[in-house]
Amino acid sequence: MRIAPGGGTPPIEVQSVSTGAVIATVRPPKPPRGGALNIGAVAAAPDDRTFYVEYGVVSPNIDVTRTWILSFSITASGSATPLTTVKGGLLGHQPPDLQTWGSLAVSPDGSKLALTVDSSDHISNTSPGYADKIIVIDLHTGQRTQWQGGLYRPGKQFSIPDLSWAADGQSLVFLGQWCDPAGEGTSCDGTPGPGGYRDAQVRSLSVAAGGGSLTRGRLLLRQSARFPFIAQALGGPGGSDLTVAIPSDRLANGNWRVLTVEDVSAATGAVLHVDYRLSVGGGQSRLPQQVWLAADPSGQHLLVSYAVDGGFIIGWIGHGALHRLPIGQPYLPNDPTLIIAW
Repeated sequence: MRIAPGGGTPPIEVQSVSTGAVIATVRPPKPPRGGALNIGAVAAAPDDRTFYVEYGVVSPNIDVTRTWILSFSITASGSATPLTTVKGGLLGHQPPDLQTWGSLAVSPDGSKLALTVDSSDHISNTSPGYADKIIVIDLHTGQRTQWQGGLYRPGKQFSIPDLSWAADGQSLVFLGQWCDPAGEGTSCDGTPGPGGYRDAQVRSLSVAAGGGSLTRGRLLLRQSARFPFIAQALGGPGGSDLTVAIPSDRLANGNWRVLTVEDVSAATGAVLHVDYRLSVGGGQSRLPQQVWLAADPSGQHLLVSYAVDGGFIIGWIGHGALHRLPIGQPYLPNDPTLIIAW
């Protein structure tokens, strides 16, 4: 599934992973009370037919945005049902930012939806426009719980670029990162010099805790000499491990030459297994922000996307190799849309 490039609020295209053909197109809804819609994330439920979509609703005078969560399904005949709002799926008031991309994840039993949003208060943070709060919605009742704060550092921008469920469905795994404040020259890629600072941690939260500080859970993995840049982190299939994407071997131009996907023990930080290792020339590599890692709804396949010159490589990992999917997606620097749900 991908967001189709184009002006305005783009439609969502459902594509066959065997042929790449578009089998259904989901048109965006009309924004409530006028304004504009900006799509943030899409997530698949375990039934492989139900999907959730996160939109940012920007008011006409662009002084506030709200987060709107809708769902649709793929019928037995292959058509898509209309988008409908989920219970508890209209969240407001967020600071305005037209380019915020969030994370969205459905629990293994399909009963809860976790998402990241930009908090409405940045007392210890810097500028708005970065997802720094986690919300869990009970899809049956619409009840919401949230986790926020506790990880801010003076003079640094904190955000949560990655969120997933542990295999037991009782806890969340998230990647938190600290960067230099957004501005001209800021890259958040760990390079020396102004604007390049980045630190990262992988942490967990127990859903039963009912919300609170982001520090309420456990620290699972931190950036170190062994893990110099944690680009993505997921709750591993074993329930007690993590799957992480680690770029390494930085080139003179700041890009990375090697990308490794590894299973890591959440208890000790030891590498349990190398799922995939990619080594490319300097002309092909892209910054690690373009690496995307996820498990499919069944939990059987690990899926990856990363940028190279001219487009995105999209596929699933098996037996140490990347199996390309027949889905094309151009790399557009000003519109980096890519596959965001499977």
